[in-house]
Amino acid sequence: MNKEDLKIIINSVFLPVGYKQKNNNWVKNTCAINKIIHLQTGYTGMDYYINYGFVIVGLPLLEKMHLERRVASNNKKVQKRITELLDLESPIDDDLREKELNEILKALVSKIDKVESAEDLKIQILEDEVECLLPRYVADYLRID
Repeated sequence: MNKEDLKIIINSVFLPVGYKQKNNNWVKNTCAINKIIHLQTGYTGMDYYINYGFVIVGLPLLEKMHLERRVASNNKKVQKRITELLDLESPIDDDLREKELNEILKALVSKIDKVESAEDLKIQILEDEVECLLPRYVADYLRID
């Protein structure tokens, strides 16, 4: 499997639900929140990270996104598997890799497509198991201490 194959897998999940692809990004714009998926190349060039985030429409943007996260898990076993799946040099059968990545990406699209407003974003931040660093001005806007 190579990067283009990985992008095809990502396309198969995100394009049918309204995301548009440009290079290594998939974007879905709404009137209140823009949702962004970014495929990041890792250190070796054959390992990848899938980042996702949100831009609140109307709030000044001082970063690439108001909130950026990485597909990850606090469960060490699950995180290890995510890392293996996104390391295209790891010895995983391509069909199995595609199946498992599809499951992860479908869970991601389900999670981020629930966010339709700044209030939804606040709820997701407060309920998410993975901690995030939120820029102070965004935390202030969302009234998160």
